[in-house]
Amino acid sequence: MLKINTFRKSSLFILFFLLSSKVLFAQLDTCDCNKNKPFVFPAALIAYGSLSMGKAGFPSSEYIKNQRNIHYPNFHTKIDDYIVFAPSALPFALDLAGIKGRHNFKEKMVLYGLSMGLNMAIVNGLKYSTKILRPDGSTKDAFPSGHTAFAFGGAQFLHKEYGYRSLWYSAFGYATATTTGGLRILNNRHWFSDVVVGAGIAMLSTEVIYRVYPKIKSKIFKPKNEQKHF
Repeated sequence: MLKINTFRKSSLFILFFLLSSKVLFAQLDTCDCNKNKPFVFPAALIAYGSLSMGKAGFPSSEYIKNQRNIHYPNFHTKIDDYIVFAPSALPFALDLAGIKGRHNFKEKMVLYGLSMGLNMAIVNGLKYSTKILRPDGSTKDAFPSGHTAFAFGGAQFLHKEYGYRSLWYSAFGYATATTTGGLRILNNRHWFSDVVVGAGIAMLSTEVIYRVYPKIKSKIFKPKNEQKHF
């Protein structure tokens, strides 16, 4: 009973840490007091996740796997294959419903495409270069978690577009993304480090694209009255 309670407390701590810390940084992100603040939390996640690989750090990936195998050896669900899309879909659904975000629908498409493209390029590049075996022993493409990266990419996109309206939008996105990451661990498909680093890469990718977007916008969306002179 003690071991079960310890594992549950550790799991709840991890989920609470990921969610509450990001919501806190979401609040900081609304001010312009420090332009680099949005990059701090994702970078910290990547560093922390990298340090927790194997038996290193606390809680280590090996520790989380062992506790999962002891207490939830037969756990399996496909919910994570579906909720992973929710944070990405909501910003476009809100726009179509007439609830406008920071950018119009066309610009949202560009921002989302660029940020998710960068996100997935980094994730897949690492997957097939590091060749880390999944905890279930199936394939050597564990690091980082693609599901988690996709979910957190959508959550960060949702926050950037609608977080200024209400932090409840941000909370929904991050809670759904965190749940996706947690289920990837419980399904024995990913190590703890895979999930944490995947989340960090996703948020960092989105922040980078939003930072450089003004320069991209000037090239993609030219004023309607702009005409070429020959």
